[in-house]
Amino acid sequence: MKYKVEGSVILAVGEDGDSLHEVARLLKESGDTPSTMVVTSATGMLRKIKMGYWDGEKYLEHSFEEPMELLGISGFIARDAEPFYHFHLTLADREGRVWGGHMMEAEVCNTLELFLIGTSLRIKRVPVGNLKLISLE
Repeated sequence: MKYKVEGSVILAVGEDGDSLHEVARLLKESGDTPSTMVVTSATGMLRKIKMGYWDGEKYLEHSFEEPMELLGISGFIARDAEPFYHFHLTLADREGRVWGGHMMEAEVCNTLELFLIGTSLRIKRVPVGNLKLISLE
């Protein structure tokens, strides 16, 4: 993965075989990226994808080994949050069917071009029942 920071904009380019989790971790641990980065858009392909649907108690998992086109991504990376990232994906398979959910695992297929906006806003998660939600305090 390579990345460039210009002002508050970060462009990260994932390479074939990169784990999306590792891309997020490297951006989080870099000394020249903001403490919080909000995903604005991304293009590329992913494979070996594990996504979940939260049923109120646990994630119902869906797995896809084959490459899928990344249609959309939303979420953030935050140094002070645990977990330190939260992504939702929208993907299309080769038949044009669209799938979406909470990203648990994914690997870059060919390339990933990820745009983020940095902010000084600190994100902290606190336990609320069986969830960890963002606290605004």
